[in-house]
Amino acid sequence: MKPTLRLSIDNRLKDTRPQDIYEWSLNIHKQLGEIPEFFQAKNPCVYFSLPTEVDTRNLINNWCHEKNFSVLKWAGESFVPVKFTGWENVEKNRWGVDEPISIEKVQPSTIDCLLVPGLAFTKNGERLGRGMGFYDRFLTNIKTPKIGLAFELQILKEIPQDPWDQRVDLVVTEKQVYR
Repeated sequence: MKPTLRLSIDNRLKDTRPQDIYEWSLNIHKQLGEIPEFFQAKNPCVYFSLPTEVDTRNLINNWCHEKNFSVLKWAGESFVPVKFTGWENVEKNRWGVDEPISIEKVQPSTIDCLLVPGLAFTKNGERLGRGMGFYDRFLTNIKTPKIGLAFELQILKEIPQDPWDQRVDLVVTEKQVYR
């Protein structure tokens, strides 16, 4: 069931015009700036977005003077939060995804808000990832608010859940915030 859902959502995202992704992302950034979990955060952790995900580059650019961002760096079999030190210190990894050069680790306990990608979410925070469990493993150790970023087309009524699947606390889309 999950592989079929992943393929369906991935195809929907690939069929979405880049201009729509850009505009929807700006609306999501606006929504995000109005919720206390993000607005009051001083040390948020964010992911570097893929082309079909909610854009985080502009989000970081818009808030980097007010917040100390950390970003997730791939470290073997898991993610490690590291300090974001500027776009000049970012390079493409072996999968063509932006990744920080920085190795200045950030203690997970200092993160006060975590932005999370997903292929799909439900309104109550269930998350469908890409199937490797990397975020599920990372999220188990994070006690701060977890905010899923998604487009409305990624919101599903239900997602099959396994015991290891981790939820987010809220989901922000271009149209509304689901708590």
